Amino acid sequence: MSKCLRTFVTTLLLVALVAQSNPAVYERHCSVMIQFAQQAAAAFNSGDNTAASHFIESVHKAYTAAVALFPDEPQAHLNMAVFLSNTHKYDEAIAKFELAKTKIGGNRQAEMQIQLGIRRAKFQKYSKFRDEAYQQGKGDIPQAYDWALKQLSVTMDPQRVNHDVATIEVMMCEYNETLCGKSVTHFKGAAYGCQGHYLQGRMPEGKRRMSCLHSHLCIGNFTKMKEFTRIEEIVELHRDFATTGEPNGVFLNYIGDGVTVHGPDGVLTFDEEGHCNIALTNPDVYTNIARSLPVKSPNGEKPFPEGPPSVTIDDGRHVLLLTQFSGAAFYHWMCEALPRLLAARTWLPNFDSYTLLVPAFPNGVVPRFIDATFQSLFPEITNERRGHRDVSYAKENAVAITYHSQPCPATTDSSSATEASSPSTHCSSLAHPALLSNARDALVKALPPIAAGEGTKKKPYVLVAGRDKDITMRNFDAEGLVAAIKQVATATHDVILFESSKQSLLESLALFHGAAVVVGVHGGALANIMACTETTSLVEIGFNTIGAQHYKHVAGALGMPYRRVRVNPDPLQRAIGSPEVTFDVSLVQDAVAASLKESSSPAVADRDEL
Repeated sequence: MSKCLRTFVTTLLLVALVAQSNPAVYERHCSVMIQFAQQAAAAFNSGDNTAASHFIESVHKAYTAAVALFPDEPQAHLNMAVFLSNTHKYDEAIAKFELAKTKIGGNRQAEMQIQLGIRRAKFQKYSKFRDEAYQQGKGDIPQAYDWALKQLSVTMDPQRVNHDVATIEVMMCEYNETLCGKSVTHFKGAAYGCQGHYLQGRMPEGKRRMSCLHSHLCIGNFTKMKEFTRIEEIVELHRDFATTGEPNGVFLNYIGDGVTVHGPDGVLTFDEEGHCNIALTNPDVYTNIARSLPVKSPNGEKPFPEGPPSVTIDDGRHVLLLTQFSGAAFYHWMCEALPRLLAARTWLPNFDSYTLLVPAFPNGVVPRFIDATFQSLFPEITNERRGHRDVSYAKENAVAITYHSQPCPATTDSSSATEASSPSTHCSSLAHPALLSNARDALVKALPPIAAGEGTKKKPYVLVAGRDKDITMRNFDAEGLVAAIKQVATATHDVILFESSKQSLLESLALFHGAAVVVGVHGGALANIMACTETTSLVEIGFNTIGAQHYKHVAGALGMPYRRVRVNPDPLQRAIGSPEVTFDVSLVQDAVAASLKESSSPAVADRDEL
């Protein structure tokens, strides 16, 4: 080879090496990584795992090529870190983020972005393991709790995670009462965190200052917020004092135009010039405000719910707000929202002119038992009803009935083997006793004579509330319990197994109304005790957590004798989330025998005629 030719070939090789070292080639490899990652995601989502594997391999090849060119440049490492995080390889992703951090040369802004990526990867990792442990409340709760606390340590959205942590603590405080107080603290952190989150969401785009100079979060009692919102008038309907000595009132709140009702839990917002206020009609911090307010989570979660169109109350209408925390569940309707409705019927002038905004599922469908309440029990209430869907805007004269937060019911017999001390803090979802008593009177009056026990007299009975087959929590051997109770029931009492799926709402309430004793595991079926009088005793097989004091409170408000047998400890500490529960049947027998001994319930109507 001639000298000139050798020089020419050498020059070509140098040009090729320079081309391969060109930053543009590096950038192209980085861009190709992103393209292949997107194609891998699309293939995986379409079910084409073969194509997905091919694209994943291509991402790794592009990364290797980029790093070979410029190993000290951070971009390829960052792209790979994000890709690994999205494919759930969190530890590898964190390692790549850490590697990229060593390549940025003191760039403070870049370091902050990398730290953000590390936090997100850790949050996603902890979320994955928490969900696997939690299994919607039916898994290993202590393990899920540990992961949830780790989530809280890195999350950018503490209000949502605070609520999750608090929910787990409510379950675990069945076995560790110190967690009861911690759960309330975390619930408050979630609620007040949402207040700040909502304010940030209200900040005009491109501006540093918020449009809202003031904000208040009102839970239950609107009195303190009256001067800051368009709450035009607050009428005190009832006043007494709780067992703690605190004021315990019921209020009728007249709200002017401009209130918006968000999500399935009916979170209210009042946006006025200089003010962005949030309010809940129910008096508990337990409402998950984050799932109702339309603000996107920094963790990437979308607001809930999404999709259904908004419902607008027409100009000139009056609207009675009955939406609330978990209002589409049977207990919350029967023992919270319905008492509000019946109180409004009693005390609200021109009640018939109001449109009723009733609870609904997130998809906007109103539960059948709510429709049945009006059709079977109160057909005279002919008000227009609207199911809550996404966001409702009341343009004029909205009304809400509220009351103070209720303390946990006091222990009635601390020496009893079937009773345990009550938690010392406030409990969740407890209506004001005056509203419960008023609702019970209305329900009993609404029952037909034969259903109310005015027909042919027959043998009194003990009613055992079973669990429907489609229920996935707190199932138990109902037939075995019926057989055990028959051993202690006197010859003058029948023992009946109640199955709600086989009864209409009217039939269910009638059976509970006529029972001498009601026995059941904590669950929605026991909400039918709203039709019981003081002559019916309740034996609840339940829990000591602050999240399960509902029926002890309702029984106390209705004057019903109450006894509780606690379920056996669960090794995974699932408490109210347990798929199945066991208990000492002999303690239930003792509680039923004691209830029958003191019962003076008259005989009731023939059940075949109900």
